Amino acid sequence: MTFKDALPSTKDIFFDVDVFADSHSIEYRDVDCVIDTDINGKSSSHDMSRDEVRIFIAVEECDSKGLAPKSQGETLNVDGTEYFIESWSHEDGVYVIYLNRYGSQVML
Repeated sequence: MTFKDALPSTKDIFFDVDVFADSHSIEYRDVDCVIDTDINGKSSSHDMSRDEVRIFIAVEECDSKGLAPKSQGETLNVDGTEYFIESWSHEDGVYVIYLNRYGSQVML
């Protein structure tokens, strides 16, 4: 079995609420996803008080909940907090969403 053959079963485990995923309110819908606040080693997982958040959601989960991808600069409500979208990408059946609480950060 190749890595690619194993990926679908790995993805199922990753998004299993009994293993890694949790149910969170995203745009006022209960969504099973994995939220990571340990971006660049700055904080610990599942602490939604952080300024930067990365969310992993299975595309099928978004489709079943009526969540469509949004664009950079738009807002996304996660567990009652409004975040600005830095990026929303699709990688092998998974949406990877980078958010922050203060809009686009300008690097000088």
